[in-house]
Amino acid sequence: MKLVRENANESLEAMGRFECNKLSMLATAFSVTCRDYDQLWRKLASAVCRQIHGFDSSSLANIAMSFAKAGRCDDDLFTAFSRIDLQTFYAFSSQNLSNFTWAFAKVGRSDSLLFDALAAAALHRISEYDMQELANTAWAFATVGRYDCKLFDSVAFAALQKIPQFSEQELANTAWAFAKAGRDDCELFDALANAAVLRICEFTQQGLSNISWAYATIGRDDPKLFNAVAAEAVYRISEFIPQGLSNIAWAYATIGRNDAALFDALESASVTRVGEFNEQNIANIAWALAKVGRNSQVLFDALAVASLPRLGQFTPQGLSNIAWAFATISRSDTKLFDAVGLEVLTRISSLNCQSLANISWAFAKIGRNDSKLFHAVAVEVSQRVGDFIPQGLSNLAWAFVSAGWYDAKLLDDLACAALPRIRDFNPQGLSNMAWAYAKAGRNNCSLFDALAASALPRIHDFGRHELGMMTWAITHVECPVAEELWEAIVAHIMQQNWTGLDSVHGPPSSSSVEARSIPFILDLLPRASRNRYCMGFELDIVIEAENGTLINIEIDEIYHRSRRQSAIDKRRDMVFERLGVHVQRFDAVDEAGQEREDLFEALEALLLRLQREFRFQIRRV
Repeated sequence: MKLVRENANESLEAMGRFECNKLSMLATAFSVTCRDYDQLWRKLASAVCRQIHGFDSSSLANIAMSFAKAGRCDDDLFTAFSRIDLQTFYAFSSQNLSNFTWAFAKVGRSDSLLFDALAAAALHRISEYDMQELANTAWAFATVGRYDCKLFDSVAFAALQKIPQFSEQELANTAWAFAKAGRDDCELFDALANAAVLRICEFTQQGLSNISWAYATIGRDDPKLFNAVAAEAVYRISEFIPQGLSNIAWAYATIGRNDAALFDALESASVTRVGEFNEQNIANIAWALAKVGRNSQVLFDALAVASLPRLGQFTPQGLSNIAWAFATISRSDTKLFDAVGLEVLTRISSLNCQSLANISWAFAKIGRNDSKLFHAVAVEVSQRVGDFIPQGLSNLAWAFVSAGWYDAKLLDDLACAALPRIRDFNPQGLSNMAWAYAKAGRNNCSLFDALAASALPRIHDFGRHELGMMTWAITHVECPVAEELWEAIVAHIMQQNWTGLDSVHGPPSSSSVEARSIPFILDLLPRASRNRYCMGFELDIVIEAENGTLINIEIDEIYHRSRRQSAIDKRRDMVFERLGVHVQRFDAVDEAGQEREDLFEALEALLLRLQREFRFQIRRV
């Protein structure tokens, strides 16, 4: 090492006297032996700049690559490189072009004119590129965000001819580059996947995470590739650095693959290394685990502890991801959410629209009605409401109403922003909007007309929960609903066989009349059930007749006699009758709203009448 230093010092003193060829050789040597010798690199850069027009193409590429390998981005030097005659690049060999391009991307220089010239020169020689040169060129252009369509088309075509000879790194880098550029070239990605599966054991941990990231980013779920990556990653999980752990978790969650063995290994590895995670790693792995429904108490506790002192360094997306993750798995960590709330208030004007919507959703989802946060978000949203995408608008509406914030101005602003784009809302978004405005009692008929018109032709795309929310909403608003929509909803429910009861039970009613009536009925009908849900509605009592018919008994109090509630009940009962459920309403109170004196006698008489009509067992009379 002493000898290396002495040679470097001698070179430093003589730098100004070296010719171009010698400077190129020194750059190569220094990139291996003297990466940390700042003065030497500055002197070398200065010497190269003085003779910039005297270098041949090989020397220029070699020097640029040596500086990049050493992590040295000398502004004067790379500016000088970018100002050489752009026509010179047509004389570069494929290797020199590839190396020069790679060097600029590696040091983060994305000079537009230079990269345009490099792309043109590369197209001229693309048939001469070998595997590494193709992969490096694609990686370089993707890294600096230069997505030249002709160049990527040519790289894809050339790569297809040589993919069997690609190394594992070249396979991973090519996939990463095309995904980063948003290029889903089907034939290329199929070939890359097939080649990667055959050589999966040769991949580094970074290669495994990069190739899975690439396929997830463009939404390509290649079963053979993902199965192979998962198996290899489990076997070598101890080799993964924190970024690799979070990236591969993100990839599998994004593509919707909940590989049990892989996520078990990821959880175990992450728990022991969470202290090494940076802010993005924490947010990404929390998001990924929540996305696939993994709720490891030990790991999420560790992630919360690791997040608290560093929330100020989280990006807006990271802040919303950590909140979203904990809310999704219903973990209301008080310290974490208090800290997130304070962080939001501190930099609310710098949070992007998606972060505002996601954080609001997260707080509402776990029932944290933070008045300062919701007030601040409402003010901020009203100023930027036109910038929100449809999902953000629907999430905000759902969040504020769920948290009990029926802010009239905010809801009006959200509706105005949603109306022109209502056809861009997906079924979940349409349902969230409908539910929120119905729950808040905002009878915006223009909005509901638009929601209905957008939902009708896509009713078969609605899931059970989404359709339940939509049905509940349109029964609760005082706006006319087209018969065609009712028919479509009922037909879809029947087609999907969604007429059965949900497995969960609602909480007992706080009504004293209902609290006395239901136990009496259950005592007579031990097979009946209470507070059951079906398509978003809660049914007080449900009886199944011998022929399978469901009978719904609703215990009505005095508020059911109001004009508004009577209309809601009529629409609700119409839906269930069309679904084959017999609805029987029982008026449990007298004219003054007090429990009727003959409550139990009247209930017994009702049950006997229903038994004669539908046939079911009564314990005693």
